Amino acid sequence: MRVLKDIPIVTRDSTCLICDIFLPDEDGNFPAIISLSPYQKDVQWHVPSWHTAAQHEYQNWETPDPIQWTGEGYVVVRVDARGSGKSGGVHSVFSKQEASDFYDAIEWLASQDWCTGMIGATGVSYYAMSQWRVAAMAPPSLKAIVPASGSADIYREFIYRGGMFLHDFFVQWYTRLVGDHFHGKALHDQAAYGEEWAIREFIMHDLDGPYWDQRRPDFENLHIPFLSTSSWHTWHGPGHVRGNLETFKGAPSKNKRLRISTEDIFLDYYSDEMFGEQLAWFDHWLKNDTHEGFEQPRVRVKLQSSEDISIWRNEDDWPLPGTKTLNLFLGGSENDGYQLKHEKQNSGVAEYNAPGELPPTAEPIGGAMKSELGVEFISDPFPEVTELVGEAALKLWGASTYEDMDLHIFLDLITKEEKPIELSRGWLKASHRELDVERSTERRPFLKHSRRIFLSPGVKEEMEVEIWPFAVRIQPGERLRLRIAGTGPGFLSSWHRRPRGLHTILFGGDDPSVLKLPMVSPSGSQ
Repeated sequence: MRVLKDIPIVTRDSTCLICDIFLPDEDGNFPAIISLSPYQKDVQWHVPSWHTAAQHEYQNWETPDPIQWTGEGYVVVRVDARGSGKSGGVHSVFSKQEASDFYDAIEWLASQDWCTGMIGATGVSYYAMSQWRVAAMAPPSLKAIVPASGSADIYREFIYRGGMFLHDFFVQWYTRLVGDHFHGKALHDQAAYGEEWAIREFIMHDLDGPYWDQRRPDFENLHIPFLSTSSWHTWHGPGHVRGNLETFKGAPSKNKRLRISTEDIFLDYYSDEMFGEQLAWFDHWLKNDTHEGFEQPRVRVKLQSSEDISIWRNEDDWPLPGTKTLNLFLGGSENDGYQLKHEKQNSGVAEYNAPGELPPTAEPIGGAMKSELGVEFISDPFPEVTELVGEAALKLWGASTYEDMDLHIFLDLITKEEKPIELSRGWLKASHRELDVERSTERRPFLKHSRRIFLSPGVKEEMEVEIWPFAVRIQPGERLRLRIAGTGPGFLSSWHRRPRGLHTILFGGDDPSVLKLPMVSPSGSQ
């Protein structure tokens, strides 16, 4: 492998981006795979011994392995985003400017005499998010992408889930990003994060609108072939899995695939299986070389299960065709326990306290949540094998003694051994409950986030909470658990000054709060 260090790329506004280029040993023209982010190309990733990635000095976190790809006849290019690493200019996180720079880097790369002009892009997390944005700008030389776990709607997925500012995750991520520059040896005098300070900007833009429009791709322009891959567990932290699913739904590309696993995405991305799928994808689109590994289902999703078996569903589309709604109605009482039932329940209420500020050690939704800070509803044991795959929602009637409510929703599978397996979560700030009726479906409420409509204390209101998609096989005797609380743990917590007071969940009678689940015909293990 030949390595070219610190090569300049001049953008359309004369800003100089700096990249590293990894070429195969032999001479010739090659297709290229490019990645761009503010994570600094010169920061070596010291791969732990248990990881699926190979251990060598050229590894860089979340980017393709250059030794692996050059060995297959590809050029690998890493670019420091504007205002980061060694690149000039001022960085603007998730911005259209960054996507424009990526476009220019792709077209510069295609013009080099050692390149065939056929460009692909791959990478995890931020590298996937940057792929969505540049692909929507349709650079002529970009022929295929593999975005691995990448948020697309930055407002709804990364910063303001359900209208709640995810302070803990975003602040630690962004301050670490900035600190890595100002406290690391890679810093140069042009790196200028401090002139933007995204934390302030994101706090000020707490409603959706033009500011966030500039930071999300236009799905309707995604005509490029893409292999979208993620894991059901990546709603943690930046919430990537929703982005992979939403772009697949919205993109008009005739050549798109979706692959969602249950594994750790950072292990899955570097696995032999995933490398083989990527290689077959790029060989087809960048080399016009179609081989056996290219033939894969259009949609492939792996189900969570209490059984130690691998359950994949091979499908034609997402959401899965033929999905039906399983309605489980909230009901019960404090003395007899709150339940999820197939039939509408008698009128009742469940109440819990939302204390506002909590100490860092508080865990109001831990364990079985026998706590005054939240409430849980348990289903009857399922009588037969049931598979739930897709989008879900909670239609809820609620009230508060305060002018707002933060609703943190937790959906778990409870095994016959009483072991909880977390399936998904949902979020809603009650003042953001206004629905976009045209974009909402039965199991997929879509919130406008264009204004705040505060509660009148003590007055009930209907609210619909988006529960992020999941996939599970439920065995006979297993149950589902729905938990509702005023806050969540750790990085999935909202802003520290939460709505406080007594929260009331109403159900049954004229107020039928109901959990809407995506039921599909059971499949075999594959």
